[in-house]
Amino acid sequence: MTGRFQLVRAALAAGVLTVASLGLVAGPDR
Repeated sequence: MTGRFQLVRAALAAGVLTVASLGLVAGPDR
């Protein structure tokens, strides 16, 4: 159960970093 929670947390962190990086890249274009 703990391992699954860590996997989910890692996935969420990766998603947030991806969205943040995409936002920084698309920011100047707007």
